[in-house]
Amino acid sequence: MKSSQLLFYSFVVLLLSALTASAELASAKVIATTGTVTKYNSSGQTRIAPGAILKEGDSLTTGPLGSAKLIFSNGSELTVKANSSFEITELQQEAFNSSNSYEQLQADPSRSQTLLELNYGELEGHVKKLRSDSKFHIQTPLGTAGIRGTRWSATLIYNAVRGEFTLTVTNFDGLVDIMSRYAGGVTFTSDKTATKSVNPTISEVVTEQLPQDHTISLTIAKGDPGFDQLINLIQNIPPNTPTPVITPTSPSGTVDNDSDELVIIVTSPEGPRNQPLQQPQEQPDQQLKTENR
Repeated sequence: MKSSQLLFYSFVVLLLSALTASAELASAKVIATTGTVTKYNSSGQTRIAPGAILKEGDSLTTGPLGSAKLIFSNGSELTVKANSSFEITELQQEAFNSSNSYEQLQADPSRSQTLLELNYGELEGHVKKLRSDSKFHIQTPLGTAGIRGTRWSATLIYNAVRGEFTLTVTNFDGLVDIMSRYAGGVTFTSDKTATKSVNPTISEVVTEQLPQDHTISLTIAKGDPGFDQLINLIQNIPPNTPTPVITPTSPSGTVDNDSDELVIIVTSPEGPRNQPLQQPQEQPDQQLKTENR
């Protein structure tokens, strides 16, 4: 009897040790930063530098001149551009035996589950070849990009003049699935781009494969079904990142009276968390457009 109990307790200890090792393994390492890069979590906020480790539940925000490069425990790479914010909503990695560092991994070494929630701004990455039971998703209020072994980019911006949110996803090579709520199929133009209007009130999520070297833009504008609830969601970004301050500016950072262009830039939030989105007055003689990075 004592022998069987000892074996049982030994098994429990080994199981707990394996689970703990797996939990510690699932992480992302910051390998480079420029400007201001801040980590948010339940313990508060910390300005980070290369060598910092991010785990499930952490958020990262870059300033106007900030950027960060990360390597995940499955070998995937991520670049966070200026004026961007995302949260690591889910990060799981099963234990594996390897002498390679994160940077040396050429493929997912074990089953991994990664879910990043893009609050605003631009992410660009290279997801190494994933196992069939692994996932790497970029989630936004407008839709989700399921990345499977590819180079990709995702940008979420708000055009305050047009009152329009846009999620733009590009698949440079490999496989990307787009999951969102809209009516009808996707038709790409000769320049390999497509635009769809999102309707959050549609119950069924549509999944489309984004072909290699193609780009899709998902938009929702003021007056569209579900726009108000989406604005509500964006203005209360949970749980640790401030609301972005959105202002009209020229590409050089100031309004150029001699230019025909006025570009909407999402600036890094340094003020109060619950500051409302700015709604600047329209300038009728100017042609407005959204900057696509």
